[in-house]
Amino acid sequence: MDETTISSNVATKEGEVEEQQSDPTSQEELEPQSASDDLGPLGPETLEERRAVGAETNKKYEGWREPRRTHELQWFINAAYRRGKQSNESIQSLNTVQDITKLDRRKKNIANKLWAKGRARFAKFAKTRPKAIVIPFNTDRKSRLDARATEHTLDYFYERSGQERKYLDVLLYAQDMGKAYWWLHWDPSKVVTIQTKDDVLNTTSQEDREEGDVILEVDSAFSVLVPDLRQVHVGDQPEMMRVRVVDVGTMRKENPEFEEFIKPDSHLASPFEFERQIAHLSGSEAGALASMSTDMKGPQTGVLLKEHYFKPSPKYPKGRYIRVLNGIAVKVQNELPFGFHDMENPYPCIEFMDMPQVGQFYVQAFIEQLIPSSVGITCCGTN
Repeated sequence: MDETTISSNVATKEGEVEEQQSDPTSQEELEPQSASDDLGPLGPETLEERRAVGAETNKKYEGWREPRRTHELQWFINAAYRRGKQSNESIQSLNTVQDITKLDRRKKNIANKLWAKGRARFAKFAKTRPKAIVIPFNTDRKSRLDARATEHTLDYFYERSGQERKYLDVLLYAQDMGKAYWWLHWDPSKVVTIQTKDDVLNTTSQEDREEGDVILEVDSAFSVLVPDLRQVHVGDQPEMMRVRVVDVGTMRKENPEFEEFIKPDSHLASPFEFERQIAHLSGSEAGALASMSTDMKGPQTGVLLKEHYFKPSPKYPKGRYIRVLNGIAVKVQNELPFGFHDMENPYPCIEFMDMPQVGQFYVQAFIEQLIPSSVGITCCGTN
C-alpha cells in the first residue's frame, strides 16, 4: 500500500472519530421519546400521528392495569361477603375465585354479621344531609337577602342534580373498593332553558335549547388507573386515566370527524370482568359465581373510552388531555378540562376514601378487615 492510500485512510478515520464525538447518540443511548414529543404545538394532525398517540396511551393502560388485578379480585370478595355469599375464597396465583361449598357438602349456616356492621357504619355518614350555608358580607338588608337567595339557589341545584342520591352511591361504592369518585364533565346534548328579553316589546320568553350542561357522575374504582401506587390521592399522581364503556352513537356525535373509525369494541369483557361479576351476585347458592364466564352475549353497542389526563408540568404548564377511541386519539389538547390546572387536584374528579391510609393508592376497605372474623363465625356455626 503506497503512502497516499495510508494518509487518506487516516484522514477518513479521524473524520469518523470527530463525527462520533459530535453525535451523542453514538456514545450513549438517548432516552426513548414518546410519540407525542415529536408533535407540534397544535397536536397531531395526521391519522398516523393520532394512532401513534393512541398506541402510547394503550401501552400505559396495559401497564397500569396489570398490578391492579389482585385488587379487583379482592373487591369482588368484599362485595360477595357483604351480600351474604361468604363461601367464596380467592386464588391469588390464578387471579380467580372459587366456591368452597363445592369442596364441603355440609350445610352452611351463614351468619352475615357484615351486613349489620356495614349498615351501622354507613348510617353515620348518611344520617345528616349536607346543607349550604351562605353568610352575608355585612349586616345590610340587601346583603342578607342576597345570602338567602343564594342558599335557595344552591338548594335548588342540589335537588335538581340529585347530589344527595349520588353522595349515598359513592359511599356505597367506597365500602367495597376502598375508593369511589365523583366525575365532572360537559354534556353538549343537555337541554337547558334560555330566557330572552325583547327590548322593543319589553317582554321575556323562555325557550328550551340543546346548549349543554355540566354533569356530575358517580363512578367506582374500576374506572381509574394510575402509574404511581405509592401516592395515596389521585391529585398527587403525575398522570392518570379514566376508562369506561360509552355508547357508540354518543361518541360519533361528539367526534363527527372520526365517525367512520368509531366502532363497537368486541373485547369489553376483560377490562370489567369482576365488575360484571359483582352485578350478577345472587342470594341463591349458585348465584355467587354464576357469571364467571367473560363472554358478553348479544350485539355490542359500546366502545371503550380511555381519557388520559396529565398533571401540569414544565412541558405542559396547564396539563394535557387525550381521548382515545379504537386506538385513535380523537382529541388532544394541551390543557386540562374546565381550567382545573391551578387547583390542588387538577383532575375533574372528587375522591372519596372509605378508610384514610398512606403509602398505597388502592387502599383497603373497612369490610376487608372484618372478613376473617366473619369466616370464623361461619365455621363455628357449621361445626
